Amino acid sequence: MKKLIILAAFGASSVFAAVPVIDADSISVKQNGMRTVVIEYTLSGASEGDAESGIVTVDILTNAVGEAAVSVGSENLTTLFGDVNKVVAQGKRKILWYPTKEGMPEFTLPEGQVKAQITVWATNSPPAYWVLDLTKPADRSADRYYPDAEQIPLGVTNILYKTDRMVFRRIPATGVTWRMGNTETEPHRDCYHYVTFSYDYWMAIYEATCSQMKKLMPGESIDGTSLLPHRTNFATWRGHPIGNSEFNWPSNRHEKVDMHMKTIRTSLGGGIMVDLPTRSEWEFACRAGSSAKYCNGDTLADLEKVAWCKSTAGQKIHEAGMKEPNSWGLYDMHGNVAEWTLDKVTKYITSEPLWDPVGPMQDEADTGWEIKNRYMAACGGGQYATALNDEHWLSDKCTSASAVALQSAEGSCAARLTIVME
Repeated sequence: MKKLIILAAFGASSVFAAVPVIDADSISVKQNGMRTVVIEYTLSGASEGDAESGIVTVDILTNAVGEAAVSVGSENLTTLFGDVNKVVAQGKRKILWYPTKEGMPEFTLPEGQVKAQITVWATNSPPAYWVLDLTKPADRSADRYYPDAEQIPLGVTNILYKTDRMVFRRIPATGVTWRMGNTETEPHRDCYHYVTFSYDYWMAIYEATCSQMKKLMPGESIDGTSLLPHRTNFATWRGHPIGNSEFNWPSNRHEKVDMHMKTIRTSLGGGIMVDLPTRSEWEFACRAGSSAKYCNGDTLADLEKVAWCKSTAGQKIHEAGMKEPNSWGLYDMHGNVAEWTLDKVTKYITSEPLWDPVGPMQDEADTGWEIKNRYMAACGGGQYATALNDEHWLSDKCTSASAVALQSAEGSCAARLTIVME
């Protein structure tokens, strides 16, 4: 697979909160019963002014003699309970681990040969995965964090994460300069241009399903049992963006949203600025380190592994997350249903680099932009109209850089919820 062309990578500019620390002498690991491991630790401030809490994760090491310690593996850490994988306040804390018989059928705890490697993360610089409980969306104490997808209980493809939970992946974008746009061999080629982000952002691993949206918007007429992506027009997702509308991106950035997004933010307690991604955020996340036509290669066979396209879809929309994910764990970035982004449809006609691009600032042409119309960009290929059309799934419409132009009050596309980390 082709790798993303990266010119530079440098340190984040964000200021991270001071984190509490764990005194290594406070950590104890013991077996309580046949298959229960009890880990106790004390979380405290290293100095005056340290944060009152941090996000705690743990790895379990066996054969912990000298330098030979080996992790039991993330897949065996899905049955952790207590003060772990969440925001934990300072004080004496406890973690319980129940090794599964399926994963570790012969598990025993040799005396002195099992250790706990505990990590504390700043609350504004968390691990790679964030899971929201949609049955109590405003309750931040219900949030869970994991360093990788393998630690998420039951596995992210379980129906739980398409209905009662929503999983976000932290996109590692800060300081990365990468090349955006179509390859020389793709039709409708825009000028290549380089993009640099000054921030990371969260992106949902699935297009928002009907079931998830019903949890976040219980007053809407949505089939709460459906695992299909929820589809509607841009104006219904976010508010009408044209002309002098206060919801016109990027005039008010993420501050002003209406319709679905406003309801979602309210359901989440008002403190999470969930929105659609920009077109550059979407493409960067879709590529996930690849400079190829698709996230995993250049051929139709590659596309068929990750996408419901013309050759695989069977003229119907499919349940979220049934194909392979990209290398950052995002599903259905190609095909199935096109996804709204915040940008108007434009053609970038210079090769000048961009920093945190948001699209043209106004309807009139800005330097470097050719505004094709006042339509919005929906990315990834797949269905974008109420009536299904087999041509929407064509492979050349499902590339990482492809976008279709749709009027904001028309079209029927999905949303991949995104949260900028500022």
